[in-house]
Amino acid sequence: MTATITIPKEAFPSGQYEVVLRSPSFKDRILARKKHPGEDSRCGYTVQDLLCAMCLVSVNGQEIPQGPFEVIDRLKQIPLADSQFLLTVFLSAFTVDEELAAKAKSLADKFRQEPVNQYTISAADMPTGEFSVTFTEPLMEDTMKLERLYPGENCGYSFEEMVFADSIVAVGGEPVKRSNDPIQTILDWSHLDAQFACAVFLKLSYIDQAKGREGERLGKSLRSGLYKQSGMKGSAVTPQTPSVRVSSKPVSSTKPVSEASS
Repeated sequence: MTATITIPKEAFPSGQYEVVLRSPSFKDRILARKKHPGEDSRCGYTVQDLLCAMCLVSVNGQEIPQGPFEVIDRLKQIPLADSQFLLTVFLSAFTVDEELAAKAKSLADKFRQEPVNQYTISAADMPTGEFSVTFTEPLMEDTMKLERLYPGENCGYSFEEMVFADSIVAVGGEPVKRSNDPIQTILDWSHLDAQFACAVFLKLSYIDQAKGREGERLGKSLRSGLYKQSGMKGSAVTPQTPSVRVSSKPVSSTKPVSEASS
């Protein structure tokens, strides 16, 4: 059964609305990205607004009707302050916040110290607690294969999310059946679980900005030692650094740009 939350009237700035929201699935997020006309369209609403509208169950006890109208129309008549509050609650309840991001980093750091080739996020560590996730760390060979299969940005999910889905070997202890479309593995997960588990995976498998800057500094140091004005080859002390993988595409986020970049 899909989880729901209720925002009481007294919580809203106007005190006019009692709203019930359901937990979005990863499939919902994909659909919202596909339905959104794009930033260049100047449509006046974000993917996050659209996803929130899709997850409205009822307002003041009245179920949201299903009809031919645009989904975003469900929010158009709500006062601006109330709509902003609604979106803030929705994102805080159903997307990875700073606290969960810190937890994802902590898990990735712990996994990095383990001399194994696969890792398990326990059910207790997952946001919903419904199942555990076991994944392997991808090789460059894997990402090369997936680059050829990735449908493109209009598919509604990022390349990194596809790599994550392809790297999953078990869910709840049960082996995952392999398919030509790895994203199918996480389609029915709650968006929060998918976003959190993917965050752990990415922090473990990809370099972050700090490691990228370290690589740049090392490269410049080695270059200055290699190409001296005297024409003599020099050398630079090479610190012990692990092999690295660099993402070629941005990791998608359901948070507003101002939050995702902070």
